[in-house]
Amino acid sequence: MAGNNGTPDFLEGAAVQDAITHIAEVNGLSGFEKGWTLKKHTGPHAMLGGRAHSFFIANLVMTISAIVIVSGRIYARAFVAGGLGGDDYAMVAAAIVLMCSAGMMSYGVKQAGIGKHLFDLDRDEILSLLKITYALPIVHTLGLFPIKMSLILFYRRLFGPNRFMQRVVKGFIFFETIHTLASSIGFVFICTPIHSWWNILRRAQDCPTLRQTMAIYIGVRAVSVLTDILIVLLPMKFVWGLKVSVGQRIGLATIFGLGVLTCIAAILRLAFLPKLLLSLDIPWNVVPVSLLGRVEQCLGMITASIPALTALISKSRGRLPHRQRKGSGSSYELSGPGMAKHPAQRFDLLAYAYDPDGVNIVYTTAYAGNTPGRRGRSAGSSDQDLLEEGVRWTEPNTISKTTTVEVKMSSR
Repeated sequence: MAGNNGTPDFLEGAAVQDAITHIAEVNGLSGFEKGWTLKKHTGPHAMLGGRAHSFFIANLVMTISAIVIVSGRIYARAFVAGGLGGDDYAMVAAAIVLMCSAGMMSYGVKQAGIGKHLFDLDRDEILSLLKITYALPIVHTLGLFPIKMSLILFYRRLFGPNRFMQRVVKGFIFFETIHTLASSIGFVFICTPIHSWWNILRRAQDCPTLRQTMAIYIGVRAVSVLTDILIVLLPMKFVWGLKVSVGQRIGLATIFGLGVLTCIAAILRLAFLPKLLLSLDIPWNVVPVSLLGRVEQCLGMITASIPALTALISKSRGRLPHRQRKGSGSSYELSGPGMAKHPAQRFDLLAYAYDPDGVNIVYTTAYAGNTPGRRGRSAGSSDQDLLEEGVRWTEPNTISKTTTVEVKMSSR
């Protein structure tokens, strides 16, 4: 409820005004000295809800777009490529978190005053707003984790038996898991007790200062941005070393490099964090941070799903390996360097990367004929050697299969 001068009634209480003064003193904010009076900030444009309405629409559009792309990915893997993998399940988890986050921010626009100025909100809106800002970094961290895991698990299959790259991938999995777990726990217990985050009367005593909070958030997010960049760069050397044309290598590098857009959104979000964290005008300043967070998540999901969607293109062009379901016998029609059925230019790396049986033909065919010391297809090995048992790899200069022939001779 607002008083006769339009000021929310609860802000006219001496205890609340003293608490805000204390918060301002602790954090070095001016304009809230003892005896300060409230000045309304919201202009005509904000009163009409222009900022909030734009954020609400953008939030829904980006979320729906990402969900549609992920749905296409799941369809391609389940019904075209022949089966779902761990990276697909991770992306489904990311989609669930994204929808929860989108719902939370939509609620924030309608019920918590996001897109308005702080002193235009009533008590219930401020309480809901502070609870949302408490949950926001936790949900954002948990939303990014399965997206990164999806990409890393895809790389794990893509890199095949390259032991060094497999160790690198496992290192990323371990680090991201520990970083996400530690960050989430830190965000959960940032105040003691937890509810002091949304209790204005206790905020200054029980929570870190605004600058300390900023240091924590930016430190966590900076590490996250760094790992984003490293994950984008991880497959580039592999792609550039493929035995395919330069044009194909550039195309593949472009597909994998689309993650740079996600990194740009993450860096911009990082740049906006200080303005949010060093101000009391949270509902106004949270809009660009939340918007860029949504861009980061949605672009990450979309760019991580594009390689899987190439299976649809490969199928339309007749390049996808054919596979009969287990139990009805296995037959393959393979294309790639050194394979007889199709010319080398028909080789499709991404289609093979999503081989439904988990037999990574990519590495074997792409590195066919390489020098000793690099794993690949040995001279004289057949396509069946690569597929036998679904897990065996053909090594150069090794015997992959032996056959004993008994010859009986009789004299006349």
